[in-house]
Amino acid sequence: MPEPLPLYCATDNEMYSSLMSAPQHFNLSELREMGLQRGIVYSKDDDREYIIDQLSTQSFSYDQMRAIQEHFEYRGRGEKSTVVRINHPFSVKELQQATEGYRSSLQSGEKIFTHADGPSAYDVELQYIETDFSLVRLRQRQKRDAKIHFEIEGDTTVVTFPSNTRAFEAVSRLRDSLSTAKKIDPLVEQIVLSGLPNAGSRSVSGIAFSPRLIRRFCRAGVRTGARRQYSRWCL
Repeated sequence: MPEPLPLYCATDNEMYSSLMSAPQHFNLSELREMGLQRGIVYSKDDDREYIIDQLSTQSFSYDQMRAIQEHFEYRGRGEKSTVVRINHPFSVKELQQATEGYRSSLQSGEKIFTHADGPSAYDVELQYIETDFSLVRLRQRQKRDAKIHFEIEGDTTVVTFPSNTRAFEAVSRLRDSLSTAKKIDPLVEQIVLSGLPNAGSRSVSGIAFSPRLIRRFCRAGVRTGARRQYSRWCL
């Protein structure tokens, strides 16, 4: 039987801090709409800080608090990516079997979704809870997702995933399961994008990753400033 998720609450001060921390999501228009839903009409002369101060003293139901929390969740689109190339062509079936084994070890609050993307690619989406006690309690536990893409290209398997600790752990577990099942220890190449000149060029939006691009990128690593790391399991 899975363990129940921890309960949480938020004070008016924490509600105030959460609303103030996201001016793009909780702008004047959105805040006035929140007031109208409660039968409160704010003047056009009322500034954002004043409206948030007034709203934060109101009572919020669980669903209303969850609606606010959802603005801070699922950040994945703009997140940087890591690309590794495993020098072994694992099949889609082998990837599926490794994922099913990983599914049985998921922690409370975690979910995993998988599907084959044609005969030579496999997608894994891991949904999990991220806890950060440095934030106010309303934002300490946030839902996140990590999308991991496997693509078999010739004699290699290319893995693309978000550059965060949870995604690294998931890929590492899947990698260990695959190597144990095949009784092999293939070489892994990891492209580290820290040598590129700016954050935009290191992000998913800055580079369209593909196996063909990875081959060119590896060959031109010295010219572009990117580093190639070779290890048995470098994650």
